[in-house]
Amino acid sequence: MRSQPTNAQFPDVTLGDRRQSRQQERQRAICEAVMAEGAIRIEQVAERFGISVMTAHRDLDELEGRGLLR
Repeated sequence: MRSQPTNAQFPDVTLGDRRQSRQQERQRAICEAVMAEGAIRIEQVAERFGISVMTAHRDLDELEGRGLLR
């Protein structure tokens, strides 16, 4: 008989952790899209990823700040 998984094996994922994970995955996808296309408009980022224009600005600003985009 198998034992039940413990909390140590599967720690609780908080809402903040999930949000950060989604943000990181979205930023990775945005970075890949910009690299593949060479350039992308803010409105296209917002529409493609289902986010607001302001969130698109924040994501792109963060990627630029990390030196991944210019």
